Amino acid sequence: MARFVLNKLPSLADTNQRASRRQVTAAPALSGIPFFVAALTVFGTAFGQGAAVEVKGFFCDSEASVIEFLKERARGENDILSANAVNKHHGKQVCAEYRPAVALTGEEKTIMDDGLVFTIQSYVFLPEKVTRWSGSYYGSLPSQQQERGI
Repeated sequence: MARFVLNKLPSLADTNQRASRRQVTAAPALSGIPFFVAALTVFGTAFGQGAAVEVKGFFCDSEASVIEFLKERARGENDILSANAVNKHHGKQVCAEYRPAVALTGEEKTIMDDGLVFTIQSYVFLPEKVTRWSGSYYGSLPSQQQERGI
């Protein structure tokens, strides 16, 4: 047989006292995203990371894979086919598209390889604390080949 115990119902005076204490101690509600970005910026700079920014696009797991991705882009492929080519080469997903997300900026590097100039930057995505790389490439450097007249 189940046994139920009823607690004494609070009086109206007790309820009013609790409500007034809640009103005094209640903090004003902060809006979500701007507060989150501000908190990430403060905590990120305290731990040696850059400012919090909203990023989107294709990101890769390592510097080498992002350079490989950018080389595919320089050959004329679009983002999706470039990411697929890099992923197939590595045999696992190392490059993927990220929807708009907040991340802390990390180190930035400029690398010259195969006649292209790559600017890559790392980002730390929170709360997972994973580092991903993104970047861009800039045209080709002047080649050593002689120009042919027509």
